[in-house]
Amino acid sequence: MHRSNRKGAYRSGSLRLNILVLLLFIALVTWSGLATQAAVQVKSEATPELDTLRIAISEAPASLDPIQGTNHSARVINSVLYDRLTYVDDDHRVKGWLAESWHLEDQDKRLIMQLRPDRFFHDGTAVNAEAVAFNFQRILHEKPSFLFEQMVGPLLSCEATGTFEVTFTFEHPYAPFLRHLASPYFGLISPNAYRQQGDAFAVKPVGSGPMKFVIQTEEGIWQMAKDPHYQELRVTDASLDAWSLKKMEFHLIPNFSDQLHALDAGTLHLAPAPRAERAQLEAHPDLGIFVWEDTHNLTFLEFNMQHLPFADRRMR
Repeated sequence: MHRSNRKGAYRSGSLRLNILVLLLFIALVTWSGLATQAAVQVKSEATPELDTLRIAISEAPASLDPIQGTNHSARVINSVLYDRLTYVDDDHRVKGWLAESWHLEDQDKRLIMQLRPDRFFHDGTAVNAEAVAFNFQRILHEKPSFLFEQMVGPLLSCEATGTFEVTFTFEHPYAPFLRHLASPYFGLISPNAYRQQGDAFAVKPVGSGPMKFVIQTEEGIWQMAKDPHYQELRVTDASLDAWSLKKMEFHLIPNFSDQLHALDAGTLHLAPAPRAERAQLEAHPDLGIFVWEDTHNLTFLEFNMQHLPFADRRMR
């Protein structure tokens, strides 16, 4: 098991623009928990104000419903649409995000969490205990994927025990849970919007993050607009308390060479950079590369010990 670095290619301009793009790259990979290998910018003497950040994605998001959107692109987009209960800071410590505080009871089998008041979804409804309970009841009852079974572990129930108090009950103590809550998979959706839209929610999502969903175009562009009322609660190097961006666009461009052409043309600001292309990108006179060596991401292998050959202890 090892920590994987994250890289990205970007189109470079003024120092202010470069710093903003760098912060956004760090923010996206931090908040989405991605194992992006690299990000790329085209150097220019121009000093434009960055109004809309355009980012390449290599595959369409499986869904913008967090419990269905488990592929790479969905995690990137959902990381700016949805706030979560916790986040991981620069020292790899779990901190409260929408959760203000928490404590354990009943021999660590009951987690009682106090939520921050005055937080709202993009449709104006409150982010309260009922909303949190709704989100986790979906996970427990719908059982969206094997992944979620692993991440919630022995969670038995999630109940609103006060306007801004939620109680998680476990079959037995489960230490990883607070860290898992920081994943984009646990982004909180608006119960009101989900009830009104049903399955259409996956393409018309409503969260409480810094960006609001606007539209998915026929050309394969997912457009987001800044929530003017958003207040950043996280304290990390990637925190963007003053989100100077007004819009974000995620452009579906499957081929990296096409992404590179778009960066050269100035129609993209940021693209993931494959490890195999690093030497070529470093030699490019007009591109910059971000490499983040110290990440929160872990790369590892899992073995199914219920079946041969790993059911055999000698093999393990």
